[in-house]
Amino acid sequence: ALANTLSAVLQETAASDAKAATRDNNSNAAAVPQGLAPYGFALLWRLMEPSLALTHLCVMDVARFKERILEGVKRGAKMGFAAAQLVLALSEDATVRSEPVDSLLRDAAKFGLVEAQYHLACWWRYSSTGDRAQRLAKFKFWLMRSAKHKFPAALYMLGCCYRYGLKGCFVRNIRRAWKCYESAASMGNRESCYAGGLILEMVGEPFHKTADDAIALYR
Repeated sequence: ALANTLSAVLQETAASDAKAATRDNNSNAAAVPQGLAPYGFALLWRLMEPSLALTHLCVMDVARFKERILEGVKRGAKMGFAAAQLVLALSEDATVRSEPVDSLLRDAAKFGLVEAQYHLACWWRYSSTGDRAQRLAKFKFWLMRSAKHKFPAALYMLGCCYRYGLKGCFVRNIRRAWKCYESAASMGNRESCYAGGLILEMVGEPFHKTADDAIALYR
């Protein structure tokens, strides 16, 4: 129901955008974001792609409908919408991207999208491009920035870095690890609940915690 409603609104918004662009005689009109359609298309694509739930939509031509959604996402990315850039970067279908993943993520991350900052950090962590020290420096920079804005997945990863250490990047610090896990767990991050519970189970006393606190996190 949500997808059907959203798609109807998007089609109407996109049509309105097209009329506005037609009325505008400025040659640069296409470069100016019109309405909220790019945001909506990006959202709908992200909701639909993982589960392929498009088959449940009340549309005559599912393939064409999916194509129009993707067109909206690409248009939003070209206009500089961070949400659309992130969607294209994370898409499992590499053919939808006209730019490299790191380029899309970097643009969205610089805009301030914390999820993009986290994924860009992951990209640098596991990339084989360039010097290792440079990769680790960029990994740490973007991870710390995302964690600073309390993105749960980034806090969990940062906790793991402090818990186990990462040569040339992070020194082991169990207190900082616990602080990251605790913060992410408070926002519902399941991995942090488990990791934080393990820390409390093994070394809970320095944090003034007991086995009951560990069990509470496990639950």
